[in-house]
Amino acid sequence: MKELIDRYLRAADTYGKATVEGNHKAANAAHETLSFIWEQLRALGPEAIRDLLPLLVDPHEWVRCWAAAHLLQFSPADAEPVLETLAAAKGLAAMDARIILANWRRS
Repeated sequence: MKELIDRYLRAADTYGKATVEGNHKAANAAHETLSFIWEQLRALGPEAIRDLLPLLVDPHEWVRCWAAAHLLQFSPADAEPVLETLAAAKGLAAMDARIILANWRRS
């Protein structure tokens, strides 16, 4: 499981760096990796999904953003405050966090 979470963390970090740099090909590839790992975690069940919780305090904002977005439906009490903090900042991760929260609150 640790290897899967490590891959998730690296992909989220890569996504953020590629987004900031305007490298859409690298960002899209990282997004595909994140989606694939997310599906694997979901298939493994709640215990595997809970392994994302420590990423909510990762020093990289994009890692926190991705983990919080995926954890919203499973642990909103943990994920929502992370997204709110990110959304209050400036930058692309903040914009993503605001969009994720808006969509979450509409659903």
